Amino acid sequence: MKQIFFAVLTLGITLVSCKDQEIEKHLSTLDELETSVDEISARMDAIKDDSNGIMIAIVRNDLTNIQKHYTGPDTTNIALGTMLTNYKSVRKIIAGAAKNKQKIDKAIPEEREQLSKLRHDIAEGVNDREAYGQFVLTEKTNVAQLDTMSLLYERSINKSRNLYYTLKPKVDSLISTLEF
Repeated sequence: MKQIFFAVLTLGITLVSCKDQEIEKHLSTLDELETSVDEISARMDAIKDDSNGIMIAIVRNDLTNIQKHYTGPDTTNIALGTMLTNYKSVRKIIAGAAKNKQKIDKAIPEEREQLSKLRHDIAEGVNDREAYGQFVLTEKTNVAQLDTMSLLYERSINKSRNLYYTLKPKVDSLISTLEF
């Protein structure tokens, strides 16, 4: 009888320690996810986007001046048409990126809160312990999507800036030849 009692006791202790290891693994994963969210937030904060509105206004103004005062053959000058189309795309790229930035700026605090709540639930043993793995996996997916969105935003902003700074001197040169 004592042997059966010790066998059941040993089995129970083993199962509890396995569960504790699983809990620790989930909490460790949450630490990594929180670090990732902090890195994403820092990356977003490092992107200087305060001049985006100014660039959009300048592009609009330049294109308006060209439309009003350009009298040359616009349909036969492919190089000029391509340049102006690319210059116009700066405005569109920045506008699209701004929408993504709003989504990212909203998602970062939401994800931090969700990770905090999940950490509390796991640490306190709230909800179904068997579902913790799925909850952590869902948050991993959310953080990965947030990371992808932030990288796309950064690339879009860099692309628009490169286009702007490359094309602005050419557009200024064209505008200087126009008669006002």
